[in-house]
Amino acid sequence: YFFYALDANTGEKKWEFVADRPILVSPVVSSAMVLFGSEDGNFHSLDSASGTEKWRIETGRGINTVATVFNDLVFFTNRKGSIYCARVSDGAIEYVEDGIKPSTQLVSAGELILFGSGTKLVAINALTGLKAWEHGTASTQIAPPVIAHGIACFGSGNYLYGVDAADGTLKWETMTGSPPKDGLAVFDGFAYFTTLDHGFFAVEIESGDILFSHDLGRFSHTQPAVNDEWILFGGDDHNLYGYPFATKKADESLEKVPPGMAFAPEDDPWSSLNALAHPYSIAQAPWRLFVLAFLFPVYEFYWFYRNWRHWEIERGAHVRPGLRTLGMIVPVLNYYLAYDQFRMVNETARKEKVKSFSLFLVTTGYLSFIALPNSLSWLAIFFKEDFSEWQLRVIPILQSVALALVPLFLVVVQRTNNRLWGKKYPSSPPRDFFTAGEKMMIALGCLYWAITLIPAILRLF
Repeated sequence: YFFYALDANTGEKKWEFVADRPILVSPVVSSAMVLFGSEDGNFHSLDSASGTEKWRIETGRGINTVATVFNDLVFFTNRKGSIYCARVSDGAIEYVEDGIKPSTQLVSAGELILFGSGTKLVAINALTGLKAWEHGTASTQIAPPVIAHGIACFGSGNYLYGVDAADGTLKWETMTGSPPKDGLAVFDGFAYFTTLDHGFFAVEIESGDILFSHDLGRFSHTQPAVNDEWILFGGDDHNLYGYPFATKKADESLEKVPPGMAFAPEDDPWSSLNALAHPYSIAQAPWRLFVLAFLFPVYEFYWFYRNWRHWEIERGAHVRPGLRTLGMIVPVLNYYLAYDQFRMVNETARKEKVKSFSLFLVTTGYLSFIALPNSLSWLAIFFKEDFSEWQLRVIPILQSVALALVPLFLVVVQRTNNRLWGKKYPSSPPRDFFTAGEKMMIALGCLYWAITLIPAILRLF
C-alpha cells in the first residue's frame, strides 16, 4: 500500500504515498513525475519532489506490470490485458487497446512498443496502438524484451531470440536449455540473464553468441544488475549476492574477463558462489532412490512428479506435472503415464547420445510388478477354494516382494537421468544423502514394513 521516496545519500524518508491496494510494481520517472500502477486498478502520477498526486487513471483492474515511457507518453497494461497510452503531462488518455493481450511488461523501442503476447513477440505503433509486426515462437514462456543496437532480444522457451526491432525479422536464435527466469539486463552490448534451471548467461546481442554460461547451483536468482565492476543478484535464501569481474594482466594492461571466464581457478570470482551453492543437481544416487521408494512407496509419486516438473522447465515440454501425478492413482491411466515418462527419458538420452535403457524391458517389468499385487489379490478371492491355507498366507509376502522390486526399474531410469544431468552439470555430483524429512519417511517406512511383513512371515509357521 505504501510508496516511499528516500534521500539517496542519507536514506532519510522524504515523503510517502498510500494507495488503496498493494503496489506490486516498480515506478518509472519522467519529467519529474513518478509513474506506477497499483492493485486497486489506478495508475498514479506523483510529483517526484513532494509526492503530491498530479493525476490518476482508473482502469477497473489491478496493474501488475512496470510502465514504459516514450516522449510525453506513458504506456501500461492492467490484469484485463488492456494497453493504455496516456500523456505524462496531464494524464489524458490517447487510446486504449483491448485487442492484443500482453503477457509481459511493455518495452519502448522508439515509436514502437514491444511486449510478449501468448507465443508471440508483438510490436505496436506507439502513436496509434496499431500492430506493426509480430514474431512467433514455440513457447508461451516469453521474457520481456530488451533493446540494443536496433535488436530486440527476448527469451522464449529454451531459446533466446534476436529480432530486428523495426520489422521483427529474425536475426539469430540461441539455445539456452531453459527459459529465462526473469527479465534480461543489458550492459556493454551483452544481455545477462538467469534461467529456471539456475543457469547464468551472457549473450552478445548483435550476434547471439554465448559469451559464457555458468551453473549457479540450487538458488533461484533474480534478474541480474550489471555494471563494469559488479554483478548483483538476489537469491531465494534471502541474500543479495555481489560478485566482481575477474581481471588478468595482459600486455601491460588490465583486461576485463567476464564471470565464469577467469584465466586461473584461483582467480575465479565464482568460486565463493560455488561454495555456497548446493553440491548436487537434480540427480540422485540410485541406492538412495531405492531406499526411499522401497521403504516409503508414496515417494514414487514424488519421483514421477519431480521428473515431469524438471522436464517442463529443462526441455520446455508442456506436460502438466501436477495433473499427471494425480493421474498416477487412476488404474490403467497410471500405466500409460509411467510408460510415457520412461519414453521421454529414453528418447532424450538417445538424441543426446547418452547410454540409456531398454524401453520395452523397463516398461514391461515395471508394469508387471505394479499389477502383480492386485492380480494376486483377485486370485485369492476367486480361487480361494483351490488354495491351501499355507498358500493363502504366502500371498501377502509375494505382494510385498513385488512392491519391493518395483523401485529397481525406477533405478534403471534414474541412472539414465543422472547421465543426462551429469552431461549438463558435470561439476554437480548426484545427491547421496538424506534430508531430515526423508529420514523421517524412512523411519515410518521401516515401521510399516515391520507391522505388515513380520506378522505375515510368522503366520507361515
